[in-house]
Amino acid sequence: MSRLTETLIIDKYLRPLIQDVDHSLNINDDAAILPTPPKDHFIVVSKDALAVNVHMLASDSPYDMAKKSIRVNLSDLASMGSKPLGFLLALCLSGNEDESFISDFTRGLKEDINTFNIPLLGGDIIKKEGAFTVTVTAFGSVNKEYILKRSDAQINDSLWVTGTIGDASLGLKVLKNQIITLSDNDKNFLIDRYRIPQPRINFINKVAKYLNGCIDISDGIMSDIRKIAISSNLKCHIDIDSIPKSHAVLSAIDNNNSLHEVILNGGDDYELAFSSNNKNDNLINKIADEEGLKITKIGYFTEGKGIELNSLPDHLEGFSISGYNHT
Repeated sequence: MSRLTETLIIDKYLRPLIQDVDHSLNINDDAAILPTPPKDHFIVVSKDALAVNVHMLASDSPYDMAKKSIRVNLSDLASMGSKPLGFLLALCLSGNEDESFISDFTRGLKEDINTFNIPLLGGDIIKKEGAFTVTVTAFGSVNKEYILKRSDAQINDSLWVTGTIGDASLGLKVLKNQIITLSDNDKNFLIDRYRIPQPRINFINKVAKYLNGCIDISDGIMSDIRKIAISSNLKCHIDIDSIPKSHAVLSAIDNNNSLHEVILNGGDDYELAFSSNNKNDNLINKIADEEGLKITKIGYFTEGKGIELNSLPDHLEGFSISGYNHT
C-alpha cells in the first residue's frame, strides 16, 4: 500500500469529493470562495474539534468519526436556524493511520456530504504525535428574520426538546463496559446514538419561523437549558418526568437508578432544546409529524433567572447540574 502523504490523501480521497463544487475551485487555490447569501440572509459559522480519547474512542471506526465530525457542526447550524452551505476540514494525523483508515474516513464523509447537501470546500492536513484529531468549520445561511439564539426565549414560552435524551451518554458507558445488564438491541441502539448523532436540520429549517430561543444539547440537557434561561434572563421550570427517554434508557434506569443523573448531565445528545409561544403548538407538532420526529414539551419560562426542577424524584435529591466536560 502507498505511503500515506498529504498529496495522496488529497488527490486520491478528498479531491473526488469536491470536484463538482464550483465555489471550492477544486481545492487548487489557496482559499475557497463562498457564494453570496440571498438578500436578507446572514452567514453562520461553526467550528468543532474532535479528538480521539476526548470526543471519540480509539475503537470507533474512521467511518463513524467522519460522520460525527460533520454532524456535530450541523447540529450547531441547526440551533441557529440555518441551512448548510459547506465546510472546511482539518486533519491532524497521529502517524498511526494507514490508507485503509483514510479510505474508511472519506467514505463516511462522502455519505454525509450527500445526505445533508453540505459540500467540502477545502482544508488542511498535518501530522503530529498524539491523538488523531479532526476539525470541521461549517458554514450556513439564515434569514435574518428567523435567526435562533439561546438568548431569545420569552416569558410564557414553552420549552421543547427533540428526540430522546441520555442515549449518547449511556452509549459511551456501554462501550466502556460500565453498563452490562441490557439486551444487545438496547446496547447497540445506545452505541449508535453516541457514535452517530442525528442533526435536526430539516426540521429546524421548516419550523424556525415559529420559534424564539434555541440551543443544541451537547453538554447535557440541564446545563444547556440553563444557558438558555440565563442568556434570556428568565427562569425555566422543567418537569423532570416529561424529559423524553428511549426504551433503552428506560431499561437502563430500571436496572440502576443512579443513571438518571448521568442522563441529565451527560453530553453528546445533539438534540435541540427550543422555546415557542403556545399559539404555535399545533404548527410545530404538525411539522414534527411530517418529519417523523418526536418532540416533547418539558417546561416553560417565567420571570426570574436560572432553572427550577419540578417533580424531582427522591433518588435525585441533592442533584446538581455539572454538564459534560470535553477537556
